[in-house]
Amino acid sequence: MKKRMRSRASLWMAGLLLMTTMMSGCGSQQKDSLTKPADPVSAAAPQEKIIHNMWGDVTIQGTPKKIVALDFSLTDALISLGIQPAGVAGTGQTQVPEYIQDKVQGYSYVGDRNEPNLDMIRHIKPDLIIADPDRSQNVKAQLQTIAPTLALNDTSYQEMLDNVTVLGDVLDCKERAEKVKLDLLSKINNTKAKIQDKPSVLVIGGFGEELTVWISNSFVGSLMKDLGLSYDMAAQKVDNLGGNDVSVLSLQQLADLDPDYIFFYGETLGYRDDPLFQNLSAVKNRHFLEVDRNLWSRGRGPIAASKIIDDALPLLTAQVSH
Repeated sequence: MKKRMRSRASLWMAGLLLMTTMMSGCGSQQKDSLTKPADPVSAAAPQEKIIHNMWGDVTIQGTPKKIVALDFSLTDALISLGIQPAGVAGTGQTQVPEYIQDKVQGYSYVGDRNEPNLDMIRHIKPDLIIADPDRSQNVKAQLQTIAPTLALNDTSYQEMLDNVTVLGDVLDCKERAEKVKLDLLSKINNTKAKIQDKPSVLVIGGFGEELTVWISNSFVGSLMKDLGLSYDMAAQKVDNLGGNDVSVLSLQQLADLDPDYIFFYGETLGYRDDPLFQNLSAVKNRHFLEVDRNLWSRGRGPIAASKIIDDALPLLTAQVSH
C-alpha cells in the first residue's frame, strides 16, 4: 500500500513539474513576443521623376492620382490608359467630346480650354496638370504654381504617340501605353493594306464664307498619310490658338486641288448649290463624307485616331456609298 501511495505521489509530482515547465515555456514565448522590439517599418520615399516637356523639365513625386487635363486630346490619352481625369477643360458647349462621353466619369469641369478656371483647378488640388503648350500659354505661370504641369503638343500624329509614351512613364502604366500604341499601329497597317492607288484626300471645315483645311503635317493630315493616302496641303499656315496647322481655302482653290476624297465638318449649306462645289470629284463620285468636328478636328488622341479610321475606311474602300 505504501509503495502504491509513493508511486502515485511520484506520478503527481512528475505531472506537476511537466505542467510547470509547459506553462513556463508558453509564458516565456509570450513574454518574448511582447517585449521583442518590432522591426522598424520605414515608408519608402515617393519616387522622383524628371520629365522633359514643351515647357522644360518638371519634377514629379510618386505616381499622380488626381490629374487635370486641359484639352480633348489629353483627356482622350488618359482614358486610353484606363485613367479617369479629376478635371477636364472643354470648348463651347462641349465639356467632353461625344466620342468618349460614355467613358469619362466623375470629373469636375474647369471651363474652356483656352481660358480655364484657375480657382476650380486649385479646388481640385491636383498632383498633375497636363496642358496644351499653345492654348495654355497665357496661364502657364499660374498652372505651374498649382501643381507640376506637363505641356504636351498634339500637332502631329507622331507627337500624339510620343505623348502616350510620356504619360505611360509618368503614371506608371508603361505596358498599357505600349499596348495602346501597338494596337493603333496594327490598325493603321491593316487599314493601309486595304486602300489602293494612294488616293488624294483633304479634311476641311466650313463656317460661313470661310473654308479651313488641315495641312499635311497636322494631326489628321499626318494620320491620313500614315494610312497610305496622298495628303498634299502645304499652303500658308494660319496662326490660331490650336497651333499653326490650319490654312484658309477658297472654294475656287479647293476646286483647283480637286481631291479624290473630302472629309468635311461644319456647315455645307452655303456651298451645296455652287457649281464649283457640285463639280468637285469627291462630290460627284460620292466620296464626300460629313464628319464630327470634335472627333476629326479636336480629338487628337489615340481613341480619336482609331475612330477616325473607323469613319474613313468604309468610304475609302467603297464598302458604303454616300
